[in-house]
Amino acid sequence: MSRSPVTRQALDAEGRALLQALVARLAAKLSPKLLEAEFLALGEEDAAAVAAAAAAGGFSAATGCMERNRYSDVLPFDDHRIRLRREPSPGGAGAVSDPLYINASPLEGAPGDVPWHLTLAQAPLRSTREHFWQMVFECQHTHVVSLTNPVENGVIKSSTYLAEEAGWKRRFGGMAVKTEGVSEAHAKLWLRRLSLRGGVGPLPRPVWHWHYAAWPDHGVPASPEALLRLVGELAPVQTPILAHCSAGIGRSGVFAVLLVAVRRAEAALSGARPASAEDLADLRGLVAACRAQRAGCVQTLAQYAFVHTALKRWAGERLGEAEDQGA
Repeated sequence: MSRSPVTRQALDAEGRALLQALVARLAAKLSPKLLEAEFLALGEEDAAAVAAAAAAGGFSAATGCMERNRYSDVLPFDDHRIRLRREPSPGGAGAVSDPLYINASPLEGAPGDVPWHLTLAQAPLRSTREHFWQMVFECQHTHVVSLTNPVENGVIKSSTYLAEEAGWKRRFGGMAVKTEGVSEAHAKLWLRRLSLRGGVGPLPRPVWHWHYAAWPDHGVPASPEALLRLVGELAPVQTPILAHCSAGIGRSGVFAVLLVAVRRAEAALSGARPASAEDLADLRGLVAACRAQRAGCVQTLAQYAFVHTALKRWAGERLGEAEDQGA
């Protein structure tokens, strides 16, 4: 199952200097006390925003559809959520106040930022697998990223929503998904080529499904290598991407922050969106921007530290590529 190789902007002297400054700034930020202070401040800001939204009835759609939520305390904002365009097949999750509800949030940058084109969602419940694939179809997600395993430490984290082996098809209500091919892109990083059909009329739509199977819940991977491989593949993608873990905020939030940070850095290197090393290293601001659209993104201090470490590793490897190419 082949894919086109990812090509990246060659570095000039200015680009190398920018990456060197980014590595130095991130190294300085990797102080446990500084990271903890930033993360605690982010938590206070997030808690205040959630409390204000709750007081104003800003989670009314989610609270009226609790049977469709995997966790009672991980809910999308009313004014920033995906809404299905048609009602799914009857049955499933029981009576809800809004049959078009799904626990998923679109993430976009401010005007002038690089394109985000991201959606973060909870892992499908058994009763919401049709809703999940309907969202993928309606929002035209070309890539789906799973950062959880169905069962972790004996606890169900996600319902199984596709066939793992090539040639097999699964149907969920009005949605049919067939696994056309499977390959291991990196250790514990699986890539599946899917064909997705909604209803009987439309032609099947191709979807790439990435499953990173070595990321513990609430924790961090032992190495950022596989995640950087995933981000490297998806950073150039300009079509919508859907990512989920179990709740759709911790591991998914780290992925979103790292993906956008790499896109910003590549845009700065190409001259498409000039930025300083200080701007590119501002992951606190990026986490805050994600949390303003889906509360709780990047759940733990360890995850917050990891995204800094991963971006520093990316910048160092990008410099190494330039040296290997004689840039």
